[in-house]
Amino acid sequence: MKDSPEVAKVLLLDRNKRWADWIRNRLDQPGTVFVAVGAGHLAGKGSVIEELNKRRVPSARIAY
Repeated sequence: MKDSPEVAKVLLLDRNKRWADWIRNRLDQPGTVFVAVGAGHLAGKGSVIEELNKRRVPSARIAY
């Protein structure tokens, strides 16, 4: 991804932002929410977890 930042933007960063927005909005509805994503979306700058934190949504990575 370092060699193709435009690919990383489309496949990871933009997608993570959309997911974080969707999760934030979904949490305003009744019911339980479980979200699973691939490992590539969990680490580093712009990760889903980082995007959720920006939106003040508590999240945790679960070790299995």
